[in-house]
Amino acid sequence: MKKQAAFTPETLDDLYTRIHQLQEQVRLLHKTPTTIERLRHKTLPNPAEAQIIVDSKTNCLMWFANEKWRSKCYAVHAIKVFPDRKSNKVEDGAFRFTIEPDLADWDLVGVSAFNGTAGSATTIQIRNVTRGLDILNTPLTIPSGQLTTTFDNLEDADINDGGSVLDPNNRGHLHDMIWINCTATGGGAKGLGVYIMHRLK
Repeated sequence: MKKQAAFTPETLDDLYTRIHQLQEQVRLLHKTPTTIERLRHKTLPNPAEAQIIVDSKTNCLMWFANEKWRSKCYAVHAIKVFPDRKSNKVEDGAFRFTIEPDLADWDLVGVSAFNGTAGSATTIQIRNVTRGLDILNTPLTIPSGQLTTTFDNLEDADINDGGSVLDPNNRGHLHDMIWINCTATGGGAKGLGVYIMHRLK
């Protein structure tokens, strides 16, 4: 039988030194930032579970989990402009709110509208009264006989994101006054509501 080599104090010291070096390398590896690709999540084929990207259009950090892209970059609010049993009516400032600290300097990037009861076509405009700007390039219309606007995504609305790159027209600042205006409506339509989506830039 081959005799095993004995561990000497010097050998043990070498082992402890090597273990310490390896622990330090692991610690540094954990501190090294991971490169995250900039991609468009809507056109990315076959995303992998737990894949992380920065969306090239929205600059949002996104991850793929349980067969769905997820993000913490958006805030969506449902606003009831008129009660469900009340007919819609043409009115500027039918619903009014101010930009509070949690949404200050976020961009309004999506809008959709709905009725509680279908009727004649209903049209809305979102206006930043403080800045004197309409947020929608094209007012949003719920077609006659329909309950909702016709596009699939909030971001399909024609948003006025022009102006300065550093301060676009759809950006809301602290305490800006925002109005939801009902600019046209007809008989039968009731319970107008609006979804508004903000994105952190």
